[in-house]
Amino acid sequence: MSIAGTSTNYTGRLLDINMSGNLNPLSSNPQLVNYSFGKPSQFIAGVQKLVQRYLVSLMNTNLVPQLIGSSASNIQTANTIFNTCNWSVVQTFRANQNLNLNAPTDEQLDTVQLTATSSSTANSINFSLQLTTAAGSSVTFILPLPLA
Repeated sequence: MSIAGTSTNYTGRLLDINMSGNLNPLSSNPQLVNYSFGKPSQFIAGVQKLVQRYLVSLMNTNLVPQLIGSSASNIQTANTIFNTCNWSVVQTFRANQNLNLNAPTDEQLDTVQLTATSSSTANSINFSLQLTTAAGSSVTFILPLPLA
């Protein structure tokens, strides 16, 4: 499921710089994400901002080094590591949201569920995730991670 719509009406919102490159948020097709900083070409808010903040926070949990250090090609171990890191991020977001009750509900995290895990090579893993906002909208996306 892709994002149903976007808006350029940012009234009353704090904006983030989009660091995901030239993605089409309305497309349901897989897209290559290349996170980078530099000359920002656009700002984001709403569910796009939430997904980006979630992914940055997840990458800061030491997820990838733990996956690299785990048993090769062990999906069950990868799921356990992911779920532990995910739980930490979700709890941090919820605690922050409890302190900032005025944030728009489409920028508040309700849940992130791991829906599938696959590995086509010993040097990569793909997590399929479904993120649900406090507003009730859901976004499904794939997090491909190189492990070499």
